[in-house]
Amino acid sequence: MRNPRQWSTDAIPVAEQFDFWRAMVWEAFVPVVPRRPSDGPFVGRIASRSIGALGASHIVSEAQSAQRTAEQATREPGDVLFLNLPLSGGSRAFQGGRVAELAGGDFVLVDSARPFDLEFDRPFEQLSFTIPHEALAPLVADLDTATALRVRGDVGLGAVA
Repeated sequence: MRNPRQWSTDAIPVAEQFDFWRAMVWEAFVPVVPRRPSDGPFVGRIASRSIGALGASHIVSEAQSAQRTAEQATREPGDVLFLNLPLSGGSRAFQGGRVAELAGGDFVLVDSARPFDLEFDRPFEQLSFTIPHEALAPLVADLDTATALRVRGDVGLGAVA
């Protein structure tokens, strides 16, 4: 197990917090274009750890959106899937023409090798698990159609998770 890594905007001057957040997200996950609904202070924290090729992160942050462009996905594919499990509601994942509206406890897969959008309407808390393509691909019939699908957290597989 690799040592845990932590990032926070807490000690960053207010004028630099959102730029620092962008750099945090790029380092912890993959390059995205983050946007926020308003200026001013921006609170964000990420705590990550790895076990082999798998990663687990705890994210606490302000309302925002994050777009993974086609150019970013082509230039730096990442070759991982994110299993995002919001602990609070008000988030959406978009990929492949699908939209997953998520409540707290639900989860969704997002593929870093293709463009995606994530939206968080309000401050949020989320767990994000990083899974290499080669680890999940043998278990999923078609990764292209498995992303941006809501898995409810109160029944079936979602309740187990």
